[in-house]
Amino acid sequence: MPESALKSVSLFSELDDKSLARLESLLSVKRYKKNNLIIFEDDKGLSLFIINKGRVKISRISEEGGEVILAILGEGEFFGEISVIDGLSRSATVT
Repeated sequence: MPESALKSVSLFSELDDKSLARLESLLSVKRYKKNNLIIFEDDKGLSLFIINKGRVKISRISEEGGEVILAILGEGEFFGEISVIDGLSRSATVT
């Protein structure tokens, strides 16, 4: 993901070019096939994800055992930041 694309991500929009270049050097690109699990609720969270292409579904399992869809995110959006910040486990599953 180039610096210019990072600047369009709301989380990084206020960063200067030097900071964006440093951030870009820390990124790795991963590809997931449709319906693949990306993160699982309760996993330890060490990574923030930025969607470069496609969409993801954020969900949890209800007390009754059914899936509850919390959000659908698309290009330029991000997820996983809360666990990175607070050090707690993931609060939802992402596919």
